[in-house]
Amino acid sequence: MEEKLSPRRRLYDRGLRALLYLCGLLVCALLVFLIGYIFYRGVPGITWSLLTSQTSYIKNTVGILPNILDTLYIIVVAMVIVLPLGVGAAIYLTEYASNRRLVSVIEFATETLTGIPSIIFGLVGMLLFVQRMNLQAGILAGGLTLVVMILPTIVRTTQESLKTVPQSYREGALGLGAGKWHMIRTVVLPGAVDGIVTGCILAVGRIVGESAALLFTAGAAEVIAKGVVKAYTSNGATLSVLLYLRAFEDGDFASAWGIGAVLLVLVLIIGQVVFSGVMFSMTGALTAISYIIVCRWGMGALGASTDLNDRLSWLKAGLDSPMYDATVPNLVHSWQMLGLITLVCVAAAWLVLYIGFNRKKG
Repeated sequence: MEEKLSPRRRLYDRGLRALLYLCGLLVCALLVFLIGYIFYRGVPGITWSLLTSQTSYIKNTVGILPNILDTLYIIVVAMVIVLPLGVGAAIYLTEYASNRRLVSVIEFATETLTGIPSIIFGLVGMLLFVQRMNLQAGILAGGLTLVVMILPTIVRTTQESLKTVPQSYREGALGLGAGKWHMIRTVVLPGAVDGIVTGCILAVGRIVGESAALLFTAGAAEVIAKGVVKAYTSNGATLSVLLYLRAFEDGDFASAWGIGAVLLVLVLIIGQVVFSGVMFSMTGALTAISYIIVCRWGMGALGASTDLNDRLSWLKAGLDSPMYDATVPNLVHSWQMLGLITLVCVAAAWLVLYIGFNRKKG
């Protein structure tokens, strides 16, 4: 085909092809540079103490464990609320709605909401959830604000994924006697699951990276809450909010780079788990988190240090040691957290297996 073209046209096509290759290489190089530079500046500042302790001016310690937990809390509450709403709205708009003008208006509204600055959502969330609904600034108010922010993304990505399912699949299922909902559940949704998962990844990425809206609604506390319910009603800062505070308020850029590296690793893990379906990453994450919760919080709840020598002396002291003071509520909280994270990991593992099975079956 290329031989039939004129020399000028062949030169033009080759120039465009080279330009496209150059653009692709520049994008890949930029991505590698950003990831590499963040790791280069951030990894030296990451220590075990930073990941497993909380900031205390009395003990002269700097830690981000409360902020990691607050980030997980806010991801869970936002996704649990937004997924049924977003996917349900997309199914209605694509499969049930008959008024095309109304559908066009709703699609235009969702696309417009996607472009609104996040600080506007934070202001609205503060006025609505914190002041009008009398929810104090905390993880729950911040999660509800993020639901409003990421709902348009879930709706639009799910809607476009549903549209990619061939109409002949629907007609074939209906022709075989399947009902409307049965057809959607067994034919349409499995065919659109990849796009729905992609929308979830985008939503989680925006949750992890959001800071402006959460400064208004979630606060900036750096304390581990005493219980799961207490955590959602308490003031707390996510990793992105803490990154802003450390860099621009405290001027501690070493910790800020470390927090940025942790955020990047968190996003990469989410992408790996969903897209590649590698189960050992789920097992390793569950093992590490279980160790932190049980060994770190459990021993800390008993008043013991996580240092090995201190643990040995703690065991030698026996049950009459004063290190055993005030244990039951904190231990209950530790096992509650372990159960919550186990459920999240099992659900994510089930999702990965489901996607992988459908891909192999297809």
